[in-house]
Amino acid sequence: MGMQMSWRNIGTGQGRSREGGLLMMNRAYENRQEYAGDSAMLVSIRSYEEGVPGGSFLSFEYGRRYEFRGLDQMLLMMEDIMDCASVPRPSFEHKSFYGKPYRLEKPEPGQGTSGAGRCPEHLPALPRGKASFELRFRCRQHGSLQGEFIAEAEGGKSAKGVERTGTRTVLFRSALELMRLIYEYLDGAGTV
Repeated sequence: MGMQMSWRNIGTGQGRSREGGLLMMNRAYENRQEYAGDSAMLVSIRSYEEGVPGGSFLSFEYGRRYEFRGLDQMLLMMEDIMDCASVPRPSFEHKSFYGKPYRLEKPEPGQGTSGAGRCPEHLPALPRGKASFELRFRCRQHGSLQGEFIAEAEGGKSAKGVERTGTRTVLFRSALELMRLIYEYLDGAGTV
């Protein structure tokens, strides 16, 4: 398998091999193929200063890497990408103060279709970060985002005393709930 992808593992990367990251990316791609109406994004957090994460994310829709500073900017950019690709479809149009919705990410020529057929080896690399995770957006209802937050749980024990290791998936019902999950994950991954 001569993949030349250098995307890092989901998690903080402690004690993990490059091959594990490729497996996670392949698994994300395979799951992306299962759900034609969703949107998958891989995120790498490179900085976390004064409670503001910064890094980049990779969109399967356009096979492109996007830089962000702050979770609000990241989520707005992701939603703009989903709007351009119409995947997943929003339940209604965005509200606007001045008559035209604000966009961080403008559509580029040819960005009207989903990149569901992209293979991991054809996607750009994400730089190694302090923490990384996958987001799968399943739907956009009630003016917000719903989907799955997928990351490596590294160390620690749950409230019931069970060791927390391996890949975990947590469903989120809103963008605010997702932001809380990401902050909890960053604090637990030792990035602060």
